[in-house]
Amino acid sequence: IPLSRSISVPTIKEPHPPKNYPDGIVSYDLCCIHPWDPCYDAGAGGSDAGDAGHAGDAAATGDASDASDGGGAADAATDGPIESCVGQCVPLPPLGWDTPSLVWMGPEPQAPPCPDGAPDSAYTGHADLDAPPGCALCACGPPSGTCGVPPTLTASSTPCPGADPGAVHTPFDPPGGWDGGCTSHDAVAGAALCQGAPCVRSLTIAPPTVNEGGCVPALPAPVPSPASWKTFVRACRGEHDGSCGKDELFCAPEGAAGFRRCVFRFGEQACSGPELGPYQEKHVVYQGYQDTRSCSPCTCGAPAGSVCTAQISIHGDDACATAPTYVETIDSTGPVCHDLTPGAPLGSKRVGPATYAPGACPPSGGAPQGTADPSNPATFCCIPSL
Repeated sequence: IPLSRSISVPTIKEPHPPKNYPDGIVSYDLCCIHPWDPCYDAGAGGSDAGDAGHAGDAAATGDASDASDGGGAADAATDGPIESCVGQCVPLPPLGWDTPSLVWMGPEPQAPPCPDGAPDSAYTGHADLDAPPGCALCACGPPSGTCGVPPTLTASSTPCPGADPGAVHTPFDPPGGWDGGCTSHDAVAGAALCQGAPCVRSLTIAPPTVNEGGCVPALPAPVPSPASWKTFVRACRGEHDGSCGKDELFCAPEGAAGFRRCVFRFGEQACSGPELGPYQEKHVVYQGYQDTRSCSPCTCGAPAGSVCTAQISIHGDDACATAPTYVETIDSTGPVCHDLTPGAPLGSKRVGPATYAPGACPPSGGAPQGTADPSNPATFCCIPSL
């Protein structure tokens, strides 16, 4: 980062040979050399003091050109070195701080180029990091599954729900591995008696089974929202020309609209105390940021709400050839009970193709973790804007 501070210490040349004037005045001219100062005479009034002698000559010789400088000696005695700053004289900061620069701060798309008086971009950085902590919401895809046939059918000697005290239950179950096709397994004859009463007064059918796997997360690895900077910072420098005549002043380029006058130092510093003079407004800027933000993985809970629906028919014969005695739409939400004519035969049964309606899995995860923190700070202490 090309921000640096260099202060040159004036050096004193050897005196010129003495000048002897007719009135007996002897003047030794000293020349003070500074990177931005013009050469001026030190000692007893410098060049103005020398010109005072010329004023005397003018009085004696009538040289009007020398007489015109007659007030120079008084000026030199009271004012010291003559200011020659082409720009603006501003206070120097303490040692360790860079010399003043012009600084623009605001949204990066609106950033202007460096002004003509300070055309060199010496530093760019950012401030006001915006790193939202939120993560995208987790979601789960639907479960996939198939339907199984009712595992049991049970006749009761009492009306629905078939659970009266003293009721006799007779199985009318399908065979193992039943695919829903017509079967006469566990047929119950219509004349069958249970404790002197018909064995068949009602029929309870278990719900079809639901066979399904879990859900797959729709976002297995959600990521945080991207981080961005709200403020762009540009410091501009330029060649300064001339002197302010005092060691505590610096000849800086003229200010420009929208730019602040600031001094710079690496790290986060304080902008308070008399040693910083008018540079009391603090702005910490950064060269980057460390982003450790992440989101916990998405997971899915067990499926819930899936439903299998099918139609079952009960026949009096053993081959599902006669008109059904009973037709019922059943689903996996629970068993159904249907009253039958007492003593009706249960000869065969059949289940049509079942329909699977998927439910949903509750998602979890996606919790924000970590932080985004700005790094490589530097401090600009600025003269407050009016």
